[in-house]
Amino acid sequence: MQEKRLGAFLISMSTHILVTNSKGGCGKTTVATNLAVSLQVRGEEVVLWDYDIQGSSILWSHNRMAASEENSRIKPLKAVACNSNKPGKETLSFQRYKYESAPFIIIDATAGKIPDGELERLIRISDMFIVPAMSSSFDIKATERFLTGLLTHRLYRSRPRPVGLLENRNIGGRDTSDGFLNFLACIDIPKIAELKDSPIYQEAADAGLGIAEMGDTRAAQREYKSWKKVLAWVENRGTEESRKPPRKAPRVPGSASSSEIVLTKSEAG
Repeated sequence: MQEKRLGAFLISMSTHILVTNSKGGCGKTTVATNLAVSLQVRGEEVVLWDYDIQGSSILWSHNRMAASEENSRIKPLKAVACNSNKPGKETLSFQRYKYESAPFIIIDATAGKIPDGELERLIRISDMFIVPAMSSSFDIKATERFLTGLLTHRLYRSRPRPVGLLENRNIGGRDTSDGFLNFLACIDIPKIAELKDSPIYQEAADAGLGIAEMGDTRAAQREYKSWKKVLAWVENRGTEESRKPPRKAPRVPGSASSSEIVLTKSEAG
């Protein structure tokens, strides 16, 4: 009983940020790892929870561990495999007791269908939701469906929390944001920032780094301006959101029902 009470106390002391979108290929791991590093650089203790069946955040953390052995200025960042469908991996309930004491828990969600029980646990424990999305018509449509399912889910409706969109892989010099902005105009969710389609992100992933600690390159310096906006939203949005009444779910023609938060296999690819 005492262990359960301690676990409940530790859960309440952590800020859980769920990086999620049922549309595959939108950059969830890129966002999760860079957000984790951005917080770590500011002196915060951070743990990554990897729900992606590909284990991309786990692989990134291994790259980071190797980099930290060669450069003492790089601090290791713990990533925990959480997908209960993978044999031998820790379940959510088990690893809570080991890592919940970290002030920030960044959750890298998987794409596609999430088991109902797992989905409910994620919504229940998450304090903030960051939804990466690309600005193509296909991605916007998929994100509309996903957000409709999230905002109408009974666990979210009973306790509304901050939700923000992060436009990913924007191509500079081309008018790719019109559809994205039109989409945002129809819903009560802010666009947090805009990430460019830059090779610096792949370089960071391969090296186990984050944009926040690559200030010696111009590309990273430019992109870090966007990450400052993300950090500001994380640090301030909760206070602003708590004063708002429960948000209304976006009304999108042909959107999913309240129980439909996932996409078909063809859309999730």
